[in-house]
Amino acid sequence: MNKLSLPSFRLKRHLWPALATFASVIGASFAYLLTASPIYETTARLILDERRVSVSELGRTLSEVPNSVPGGPSPIATQAELVKSQQVLRRSLDQVFGQGSGESLNNAPTVEKLTKDLRVKIIPATNILELSYKNQNPELAKKLLNAITEAMVEEDARSIRLEASSVRKFLETKVPEEQAKLEQAEVAESQYRRASGIISPVPQTESLVNGLATIEEQERTLLAQIREARTRGNLLQRVTGVNALTNAYTAIRLGQDEELKKLRSSLLDAEAAVIDKQSRLGDKHPDLLAAIDQRDATRALYARQLARIIPESRGTNSSGVSDQISADLISKFITGEVERNALESRLQAVQAERSKLRARIAQFPITQQPLAALVRQREEAENSLKLLQGKLEEARIAEAQLVGNVRIIDRAETPSSPAAPKPSMVLVVAVFAGALLAAGVVLLLELLDDTIRDEADVEALLKLPVLGVLPKLPLDLENHLDTFLDNPALVEPYRRLLKTIESRGGKRPGAILINSATAGEGKSNVAACLGAVATMSLNRTLIMDADLRHPLQHKFFNLPSSPGLSEFILGSKGLDEAAHLTSIDKLSVMPHGQLPDRPSALLESPAMANLLKDATASYDLVMVDTSPMSDYADAITLSRYTDGILLVVHPNVTPKGPLVRAVAELRESGASILGVVMNETSDPKDNYSNYIEQSQPPARTLRSPLAQDEPIGISKVKGTSATIQEKVQE
Repeated sequence: MNKLSLPSFRLKRHLWPALATFASVIGASFAYLLTASPIYETTARLILDERRVSVSELGRTLSEVPNSVPGGPSPIATQAELVKSQQVLRRSLDQVFGQGSGESLNNAPTVEKLTKDLRVKIIPATNILELSYKNQNPELAKKLLNAITEAMVEEDARSIRLEASSVRKFLETKVPEEQAKLEQAEVAESQYRRASGIISPVPQTESLVNGLATIEEQERTLLAQIREARTRGNLLQRVTGVNALTNAYTAIRLGQDEELKKLRSSLLDAEAAVIDKQSRLGDKHPDLLAAIDQRDATRALYARQLARIIPESRGTNSSGVSDQISADLISKFITGEVERNALESRLQAVQAERSKLRARIAQFPITQQPLAALVRQREEAENSLKLLQGKLEEARIAEAQLVGNVRIIDRAETPSSPAAPKPSMVLVVAVFAGALLAAGVVLLLELLDDTIRDEADVEALLKLPVLGVLPKLPLDLENHLDTFLDNPALVEPYRRLLKTIESRGGKRPGAILINSATAGEGKSNVAACLGAVATMSLNRTLIMDADLRHPLQHKFFNLPSSPGLSEFILGSKGLDEAAHLTSIDKLSVMPHGQLPDRPSALLESPAMANLLKDATASYDLVMVDTSPMSDYADAITLSRYTDGILLVVHPNVTPKGPLVRAVAELRESGASILGVVMNETSDPKDNYSNYIEQSQPPARTLRSPLAQDEPIGISKVKGTSATIQEKVQE
């Protein structure tokens, strides 16, 4: 089978499960259409809007539709859930099936059934709810849906009235409490005003602040005048030489006395005479001494006269002021000092007043703070009372009004045609569903299929080359190998396989071991057909049946099962006797022969190695058919004596796991793997799971080559492996 046909083959493998699934879905849809009762559907619409017709603010607030916040509650979604509430649905059922309604209670659905059949849809970007209801009775569907919409409108208005009633009851209890609070606040404020003397805090505060500002301005003015007076006094002190107010006054009085003026003049003359004589006559001259006595007498007289005028002038400057300018300056100094002292006294009084005002201003907020808290409490009580009284009146008005947010914009009508089932829609859905389920079944079966599918799987999984792809044989090989060789379409793939093996190895192999991972993959078929085709280009070919668990080669060529391989190993037959000629020229087959209970001991013996050595020397090509590698290690044992192993893989039959493990074991043992061949023909099973010796006739016997007198029957051969090994080594 070529690569292009493999995918279609996979689909064909799962065609029947896919068709069965598709047919089941279609059949179920027809059965549903034949048995389902018609269902009628009717629709109605409600709108949620703000009915701002209430005369009270509270009524408008209660009927106001809140804005939807992203991630928060949605008013329209809340109404959609409210439609399916037990209260609304029960009221609707009571309205339709109540006394005098004309509807039989037997037709009344339960609340659960009504909830299931009722559909509520929010029209996108609107505040509109679309309600749809399905029922087998079209008239009943219309009545029920209209009853639901009316009950929804009534429930919305009733909920607003209930909210207004609850608000009214609450306010009726809170208003007296707020009145009592207001009275208490007014009494406390009045008592504190009388105790603190604060009548009007704001004007009193402004008066104190303005008085402080005036005092501070006077203080600044006085400070400036005092600085000016001090500056003027300092200048006059430097000019006149007086340093105190008393000295200045004394100097003025001394300068104005006439007798003192004469004495000062005489004293000056006496001082001048002393100085003159002292400079001319010397310190001891009588005239000088007389002049000094005269000066001292004049000075004493001046002192007595000065003490007479100003008794407290001792220690002061007794020169006095004789000129008018100095007298004027000293007079100004005295006037300035007097004014300065007066300014300083006034400044002290202003500063004392300023301190008192600042203390009162600093204390005023502390005194005012309790009053502010009392005023705030009284105002809050007044505002709360006014608000509650206003809301109480609004609640009474809102409770008396019928204002709602939900209204009907489309009423339900009697449907004229059933909404379900619709044959065309059901069939379309059934076709699509059946196709999807069928594809799913095929995909599931493909996923569960863990077998080798094509050459790409082999090369990707094993990293081994695919040497050839062998077609499926349309005939049974038993007694038909001659017919097989006459069909070029069947023979050419085997010839191509032989040429590929020769070209890859560089030389013609002497012995090829043909094996597979599991049983039933067609390895024995490949060995038989490949050996038959090999005779077309080689001189002599031998097919050796070393599959001692499930031998098939003697059946393919219609030969006896013995003598064969076991007889040669045990030494009872030679190579020419164990190998049988077939009807195909130059082709010999060595069947399995009589088998012991433990055939593995025969294959492990040195005689088996000698057999392959002799067969390779006597024949141009030897094909060795062995047991599957997943169950037995025969292939690993015999690979040491052959030129390579040819792995047979059956697409869609060979499991990947055993194949990978078999290749790994061969590589670990050092065996040479020629490649992989894809085969489409399976080996016959023939109860392969049962041990082959259980069905063999016990009459046939084997004889040891060194003990001709002692027959070796099946019972003898079924000894331990050590006994068989000893006989083989002999």
